[in-house]
Amino acid sequence: MNKGQRRRLTLCLDVLKPYTDNDLMKAHDLIETLRKYEIQLSTINTRQCNTGLTPQDEKKREKIQELVHAVCYNHNIKVKFGNDPTGYAIKLKLPSKRHNSWDGESWCIEVC
Repeated sequence: MNKGQRRRLTLCLDVLKPYTDNDLMKAHDLIETLRKYEIQLSTINTRQCNTGLTPQDEKKREKIQELVHAVCYNHNIKVKFGNDPTGYAIKLKLPSKRHNSWDGESWCIEVC
């Protein structure tokens, strides 16, 4: 992990820790889970832009979005999804109103 990645992870942990009962390991697990789903949804979004989606892709997208909703609901975090392959696929709407995105209202998990 390079210095930039470490800095981003530390910031994400700082932001998400209050929603995991201030448990650092739970916050880390939440970030890693959301990062995994972000990568999967971003891949689907890119495929949609390039070639279109198959019915299997649509089902996979719906399933991942359901899983993300369930994970975020457990931590009192609202979520919205983006379909643009150049943007974030998962956008968290935190009760604290902290944000790191251009829309000024959502927190996005960086995958790199």
